[in-house]
Amino acid sequence: HGTHGGRQVDAYFYRGPALDLYVSSSVKTRVGIGTRDSVGMAVAGMINRQPIETGDPELERLAVYTLDPEWARPLLADPPAKAALLRLVADESFFGLRSVSIQPGSALLRMRYVNWKKITAEAARQWASDLIVVARTAEALPAPAHTAEESGLERATRLERGTYSSRAMLITFAAFGLLSVCILVAVLITVMLTTN
Repeated sequence: HGTHGGRQVDAYFYRGPALDLYVSSSVKTRVGIGTRDSVGMAVAGMINRQPIETGDPELERLAVYTLDPEWARPLLADPPAKAALLRLVADESFFGLRSVSIQPGSALLRMRYVNWKKITAEAARQWASDLIVVARTAEALPAPAHTAEESGLERATRLERGTYSSRAMLITFAAFGLLSVCILVAVLITVMLTTN
């Protein structure tokens, strides 16, 4: 947790290896940007989502999902924002996955199965700077017609991940404990009824 370019930055590195890098933003809509692949397209089709068509040859390898396509198009057309997005989702390996999300409260870079040796302080500064370019460009656009609010889960995941993880584990263990007690009581009742 810290600041970069006058913005709150939250970074989480965990098993995978994976990195989630958040930069604060006042945008109140949702845009998801990742590489276009058959698995992602199939999953999107199952939940009745289709990527928007940008008409830009430089962006044709990307899948862009958004609540407000008319709002997102100027963001994608802005040369500095487009260049930053292309750097952020650049493929570095066959297995690596990268995506950028603009969501209420933040711009987020997600990296999965990334070569951990490439996660350096300089690389993180560049990724944060690119996210700031995207966030500033998005904030300078007219307000979106289709808006969203940051959910409690999104906020907790962004700001209180350690606390959230502890609570989630506690709830999971409590649920399994309650289920175990219910099964034990059911078995005892069955045994008592069959012995009478």
